[in-house]
Amino acid sequence: MLDRTGERRQTIENMEIMRGGQGEAHGRRRETMRVMLTDDEARREYLLRRSAIGSLREAAAIA
Repeated sequence: MLDRTGERRQTIENMEIMRGGQGEAHGRRRETMRVMLTDDEARREYLLRRSAIGSLREAAAIA
């Protein structure tokens, strides 16, 4: 069974952005994207969190 923690996290973040429009959640996301433009490690971590790979690694670390 695949761990869905990463999906839940992404869904909650997306809901906050949709509810808040140009508010705080949207600002945080824009800042995250801005940092990733120049930071290879931050970009890699972001992509891992958004994929099943990140959830699988978290599950393996717990087990």
